Amino acid sequence: MARPSMWANAYQTIPTLRSQVWVDGHMMDFYLMSIWYAARGQTHIRFADITSAIISYEDGIPQLPSHAEIELFQQRYFIDPQSPDSSRPIGFIAFHRQHYFTVVFHYDAAIAYVLGMRISEDCQVFVETLDDWETWAGPLYWTRIAALHGLNPGDPQEVTVVTHNWPQNGMDCGPIACFLLKHFMDSGLGLDTGSIYLPPIPCGHELRWRMLGAIREACRTSWQDYNLLTASNLPQVDIWNSWNDTIFVEDEDLAAMENEASGQQYSPVVRDLNIASTNCPTCQRAPWEDRPGADDPPTIPDDDGPPREADEDEDEDGQQTSSKAQCLRRLFRRHPDTRRARCRDLLPPRTIKGRLSDEPNQDGNHRKHVKEWSQGTMYRFPRPTLPVDLPAYKGRRWLPFDRKFDEYEGGPVYESMKPYRNPYEFVMEPYYRQGIWTMFRDYGWRLQPSFHQMFYLEDPIHVLDHVLVVGVTGDYDPSQQISEHVTGAYSLGRALNVHSDHQDHVTISDVSVYGAAEMLALGRIDSEDSFDAFVRGRAGQNHICIDLERDHVPLDPTDIKAMSIFLGPIIDKAAPIKKHNHVYVEVVVPQSEEDASALGGRTEWWSLPLPLSAIPHTSFGTIGCGSGSLNVYIFFPRMIHHDELSGRRATNIPKEVLDYFWMHVLLPAIADNVDDTEALYAALTLPEDIVETMKNIIQEEPEKLTLFGSFFFVVEAKGIKLWTKSSADEKKPIQSLISEFPALDWNYMTNRRHGELMIDLGITFHPVWKEPLVGLWRLEQLEASFGASGFVLQ
Repeated sequence: MARPSMWANAYQTIPTLRSQVWVDGHMMDFYLMSIWYAARGQTHIRFADITSAIISYEDGIPQLPSHAEIELFQQRYFIDPQSPDSSRPIGFIAFHRQHYFTVVFHYDAAIAYVLGMRISEDCQVFVETLDDWETWAGPLYWTRIAALHGLNPGDPQEVTVVTHNWPQNGMDCGPIACFLLKHFMDSGLGLDTGSIYLPPIPCGHELRWRMLGAIREACRTSWQDYNLLTASNLPQVDIWNSWNDTIFVEDEDLAAMENEASGQQYSPVVRDLNIASTNCPTCQRAPWEDRPGADDPPTIPDDDGPPREADEDEDEDGQQTSSKAQCLRRLFRRHPDTRRARCRDLLPPRTIKGRLSDEPNQDGNHRKHVKEWSQGTMYRFPRPTLPVDLPAYKGRRWLPFDRKFDEYEGGPVYESMKPYRNPYEFVMEPYYRQGIWTMFRDYGWRLQPSFHQMFYLEDPIHVLDHVLVVGVTGDYDPSQQISEHVTGAYSLGRALNVHSDHQDHVTISDVSVYGAAEMLALGRIDSEDSFDAFVRGRAGQNHICIDLERDHVPLDPTDIKAMSIFLGPIIDKAAPIKKHNHVYVEVVVPQSEEDASALGGRTEWWSLPLPLSAIPHTSFGTIGCGSGSLNVYIFFPRMIHHDELSGRRATNIPKEVLDYFWMHVLLPAIADNVDDTEALYAALTLPEDIVETMKNIIQEEPEKLTLFGSFFFVVEAKGIKLWTKSSADEKKPIQSLISEFPALDWNYMTNRRHGELMIDLGITFHPVWKEPLVGLWRLEQLEASFGASGFVLQ
């Protein structure tokens, strides 16, 4: 193993361990030989490397191994030529028609096991013309392997050939063959003579991980042995001097191995396998519990008509109550993100009735039990005005469904959403926490065409009935906010009407009512009177009760006047949208394992709204500059998950994941759509062609790029209030916004088929008065306005 030709070839072919790449034969030989020598040849079966087992031809005639080849082979594999042992089976990897498969010869029993020679879907059915071992020169291998081990092959025509085939993907044949040989060396063929046990074969990504870890350690050990032997003063007759073939190895290979600590050879393979394995449904598959029943799940209508009415199998919310739906709901409760999942398209339209705050079911003396505490409300003040009744919605609610909008089939299933830790994963950079690729992966979330819709498609109704509505009655008196315990407007008598105008009201003499201006006039700054008023709350011997209505100034209504693209990722300690900005998108919950394995297309369309602050995203570009700039973010909903350590939503994408997106998706998309002469200015625009190219790149390589699928963009504008303000007698605020930002395609943005435009509308009052004024809301009157508008405070 210390021979440079052995480990140098293996080290240089490490990149072939990447996903969807045929593994080099030198790599497989080195891997299996490291296992053989680690056990010192004490394995259940013997092993022959590919180079020694392959048949050599001379003038088209197959040749047996020469005496020198046999002597070298027996020396390397601890074979005593004087007493050959035919009781131990011999395993090797055969290569035929660009395909590796496992072969085990048992000379004592005259049995040849051929494993995985055919890989088609119908390969498990025996076909004599296809499974005949003469098609891959099996008899010649039988004779050659026997010659290398000093055994008598006998008549190959008398050998019993046992074949086992199973479907394969055609790319992982090498790792599978190595896995089987390692299993046979560790555990043997089976319990009975003439039988063979085939273990469950893991995913090809896992097999490549195992090989990478073993080869990495074997290369390091071989390099240390090589340095030790070359530095030793061994006699000329020592065997190392005949095996040392350093002259046949390039100096670059030796230098690369010497600098192996830099990880240049391993890093691309590690990153590739990390991405591929974390987005592979087979790698994510695990034993699951509480499998759903057999009834049909809720489905989304394929037609373009209005939603149907709820039937006997649905509850009042329009959700199906079949056993399958109930099992799915129990399954969804296991994950914090999906407990509120429902079929939005099946929710029936309902009438919204106004309700007064003093009705019995909202009275504090009549408690209402709720399923979730977040549904309970407790108002600070009464709401005397009834909200406006809203009729049931009759128009189109959402955009029509399109099965081609996203990749709904073949993705990860719901049961694989739990945190996954790849036991074979390792990263080269010490500042990267292990688990980056296993946590930021495709969890199966998808988007519907109406994912961006927070509101129905039709125009809103009763708009003015929900903005600054007067909620108090005509006899409302703001002075009544002062407690009767201060004013003394109550009686100690036993009369039923304690609030009568009788002369027996209580006289309060130790409380004085002051306004804010009156309190400021009590004393100068740092005076004792000011300290008593603002710290102790006393004016002389009396307690102070503040009544801001005393500072009220009556006003007449006439006195009031109304992208560039980043060519590299932006790294920050937190995601751009850190807090909930009350903007939601609708995401489709991953389908269950039962629905994915059933015949036909997908039938589960459960979804739930998630805020933008809960979706992994990063900065993508900017429009303009300065305080009025617009930020462009790109969101990746397929990565939605919770951090396994903190339990919080993981929205800040690691640098390594962002680097991979820029290098393999965004920058190639820009290069395909921008000429060399325009490359310097590519960061000034975002053509639609670039977006389409990004989608095509992800679809062409789903095994590695699927986690970036279903992406969408969000444009956020902050600090533009002063740019778009307008008074009541001037142009509309929306016109100011459009004129101040001509770089935005407003016709495209206001088309609800493309997205949702969310604008915060601020209303301020600026009275023209001889003295500066401060505006304060009367809380009682404000909450009454909320009640009349139909708002619910929690």
